Formats: sequence, C-alpha cells, structure tokens
Amino acid sequence: MDGRGNGTVTQPRLYQLIHQPGPVAERTFEIVFLDPGVQAYAFTFG
Repeated sequence: MDGRGNGTVTQPRLYQLIHQPGPVAERTFEIVFLDPGVQAYAFTFG
C-alpha cells in the first residue's frame, strides 16, 4: 500500500485494507475498487 492508501490485489486472499495508527477510534471509511472483478467479502478486526 502506498502513502495515499492505494494498493494492488495480486491473488485471491484476505488483505488488510485499513491501517489505523494510534488509539483505536470509531471511523468511517470507503473502499473503492478501480478494476472489475475485485470484491470485498470479509473483514477481520482485532
């Protein structure tokens, strides 16, 4: 992932999409996939 939050999906697997430095706080975020065929189907927090 680059400094602007852009990354590349290279294989079918789980990717960490959110990196939150500092204390955990409630956030609102949007995930946008620029290429067809990419889907977000699982989130893990912990």
